[in-house]
Amino acid sequence: RIPSGELYDLERGQRKTLKDYSLHIGLSLGDVQLFGEKTEFLSLSDLLELTRKAQLYGLNAHVYAGELVYRLLFSFMPFFGSLSVLYLFLRFRELGKVLLFFVPLSVLLWVLVLAPKMITQKANQGSALSLLPALLLLLLSLKGVNDLRKGFRV
Repeated sequence: RIPSGELYDLERGQRKTLKDYSLHIGLSLGDVQLFGEKTEFLSLSDLLELTRKAQLYGLNAHVYAGELVYRLLFSFMPFFGSLSVLYLFLRFRELGKVLLFFVPLSVLLWVLVLAPKMITQKANQGSALSLLPALLLLLLSLKGVNDLRKGFRV
């Protein structure tokens, strides 16, 4: 609610005096406070709600969707890591060779998990682009499961 003020219309070049003007956009005070919070401190339900409201009101929804994808990938990271270690160990059967391949693989895994957050927040790109690393991890996991299912010959 604006008690009094002036509005200048640039197209017509006219000034309009406003008295007791209110603008209702459908956001509560709690929603505005959530938009002001850092994304790291929001719950998953708040991220889903903010993504929906940001799309509705024309705000940057990619930041919230990217954080959501990042959290999902981060929660599945132990699965991806253990699957890759198991695959490497069954393939090479020596701890030295496994560790030699595991270090670059773990760096690649961290890059793939952090990519959705970096793409949406730092590069300001769409959240659909951040799903490419998730697709890559899914394909690698399916390949690993298929290889483990077939077994290895000595």
